[in-house]
Amino acid sequence: MSDFGVEADLTASGSEAIGGLRRRLGAALVTLLAAVVAGFSSGEPTGITVWDWWLKAAVAALFVVSVSRSPQWAAIVIAAVGAAFLGGSIWLVPAGAALAIAIAASFVPRHARWLVPVAAGLSIQGLLRIPPIEFFGLPSLIAGAAITFAFVCGYVAAPVRLRRLIHWTLLATSVLTVVAATAGGLTLLSAKDDVERGISAARDGLSAARGGDPEAVVDQLESAADALSAAEERVDSLPAQPLRLIPIAAQYRNAITVATRHGSAIARQASRTMVSADISSISMSAGSVDLLALRAMEADLTHTVNLLETGVRELNAAGSPWLISPVASRMRSLIDEMQSVLPEARVAADAARILPGMLGQDAPRRYFVAFGSPAESRELGGFIGSWSLLEFDQGRVSQVDAGRIRDLYDLSRSNGPLVGLDYPNWYISRALPDRWPQNITRSPQLSTVAAGARHLFDGLGGGPIDGFIYMDGYVLAEMLKMTGTLQIDGFGEQITAANAADFFFDGQYRLEDRDDVKSGLSTSFASVFQGITEARLPGPEKLGAVFGPVARQGRLQVATFDSEENEFLRSIKLQRRFGLPAETSDSFALVQSNGSVSKLDLYLHRNVNYDVVVDAQGQLTGSVEVELSSEIPTDAPAYVLGRDSPGLNVTYLSLYSPHELTEVRVDGAPAEFFTTQEFGYWRHEVIVEIPSNSTVSVGYELEGQVDPDEAYEVLVWHQPLVNNDSVRISYQGPGAAGAYTIELIEDAIVGFGS
Repeated sequence: MSDFGVEADLTASGSEAIGGLRRRLGAALVTLLAAVVAGFSSGEPTGITVWDWWLKAAVAALFVVSVSRSPQWAAIVIAAVGAAFLGGSIWLVPAGAALAIAIAASFVPRHARWLVPVAAGLSIQGLLRIPPIEFFGLPSLIAGAAITFAFVCGYVAAPVRLRRLIHWTLLATSVLTVVAATAGGLTLLSAKDDVERGISAARDGLSAARGGDPEAVVDQLESAADALSAAEERVDSLPAQPLRLIPIAAQYRNAITVATRHGSAIARQASRTMVSADISSISMSAGSVDLLALRAMEADLTHTVNLLETGVRELNAAGSPWLISPVASRMRSLIDEMQSVLPEARVAADAARILPGMLGQDAPRRYFVAFGSPAESRELGGFIGSWSLLEFDQGRVSQVDAGRIRDLYDLSRSNGPLVGLDYPNWYISRALPDRWPQNITRSPQLSTVAAGARHLFDGLGGGPIDGFIYMDGYVLAEMLKMTGTLQIDGFGEQITAANAADFFFDGQYRLEDRDDVKSGLSTSFASVFQGITEARLPGPEKLGAVFGPVARQGRLQVATFDSEENEFLRSIKLQRRFGLPAETSDSFALVQSNGSVSKLDLYLHRNVNYDVVVDAQGQLTGSVEVELSSEIPTDAPAYVLGRDSPGLNVTYLSLYSPHELTEVRVDGAPAEFFTTQEFGYWRHEVIVEIPSNSTVSVGYELEGQVDPDEAYEVLVWHQPLVNNDSVRISYQGPGAAGAYTIELIEDAIVGFGS
């Protein structure tokens, strides 16, 4: 061979070596880039961000290397699998490009095999980002199968020396994983008994708290804290640490760690709170509440709330779809237990923070207390016959003044008329509460009534009105449980909690001298509040049990002129807000006001039918049928029957609805009606005359719109009258139909569909 031939061979060999080096460097660069991008995919095998990034990057790098060594058809199959399951995801673009490149690589010369790593690098991005399909875990199963297939193909094509290295690497990794998983698993199992014991003790503590046994609460909560602390120490010990690096096993360890850590902290804090901040121990004795003790509880109660909120948030974050059902169920149960306690804890913390101000810690606070009589109905409940003015100063309550409503005529007329504050025009122009303050309750919205009272009774007792309280005879009956009995001149027996309602809604009207009776009632009303200022009252929990039902019914309502205080009052059900609700798709309120000088609402009963049809577009057609039945006994007192037309009940009946009214019928005949807007509702009013012992039917036809894609729910507002309504709701609409009948004793939500 000539020198020229040798030189040519050397040149060709060098060019081929340089080309091979370039291909290897290109493949290495593609592998590195694929690993970096894959590391930012959304999967969280262990929940440790940095470690998860490296795991995903390593899998991607091994995948690219394996596919590069595999037969070309394998690259095509793997790319096709990735593209097939990405649907409309943006990652379908690189997956589709991977498939095209893998196919093209099978038709190009051998020196263009650098295209295969590019296809593999694009394929792994799509495989790691398959969107949720079918059941949970299916995308992971698909990606895992494709990646395993790539590893197997790469292993088969690898030289013997590389296979031997793979064997030893897999063996070492498997041994280390098994040892770590066994040690960590045994540690977690050893903590199981402590966790079970802690959860059981915590539940017993909650039961004891609801049963009013503070000593048992503290004992059980301390036991729960000790058991959960022991479990936390086991789970956080050295043998359990390697579990943090093992996919899925790390999720279990993290969930148990978070649960035991927060569980023990909450149990310990709750025990401390029961000892140092037992709000149930706060009560009124001799007309005084210890505001310093109440305020001192705020820090511990607020800390308890913060722990519960943090615990719920972190437990939700620690939950993983990979947790098997028993573990996931335990986590959900613990979260539910904590969430069930949160509202009570928040109310207790708010009480410690807000009540001192309401009870006169910073300055004296005056509350106008109105005694309503639903025997002569008004929109809020009943007309005002008697009143009391209470003052709280540094937690001590005193009765400043009390009397009959007619005693306030001069004051209300000198302070009136009502202006501004967005009073409904109907309330100002027709109820005329400045001239007739007994009509102050002629609005279903408590804030309107409270604002009117503040203006009209300003200067009563020498100062401003800082709050408004409404109550009726049912509330007074509950108060007698704490203050003792009453004696009314002319009534043959003492009035007790057991017979008070009968007296207020029947017995008093059978007494002959009405002026003496009214004066006696006013004096009795004042004496009840005087008794409140002198008695020892139970703590908030027992007071809530006594007054909770009448408060929810709207018979006991409290309002101030501070937004935070009113929000607190709403949270403890002492204040109802009237208006369009955000939580239901529909609502209505049937509200009446007595239009005659009588007490005939004692004998008025209402049966209400609300029939609703909703079409596929959400168009609502509704019909409200109201039967007003007068059932007057033969021995009804003459005073109750009225002066002008004895026994004739004249009622101003208003339907509050978000829907437009198309027609009103009274006993089947079209009737005149009046429509205005109040509190986000249309108010449709008709005047109805109900003769003695007869029934009159009033029908309203409505048209409106609801969301057809949401389950239909309707809120029915309860007006606190003498007799509760019977309400039937029927519904026919997209995906649901049915009917319910209820006795309306408080606001109710009736729903249809899922």
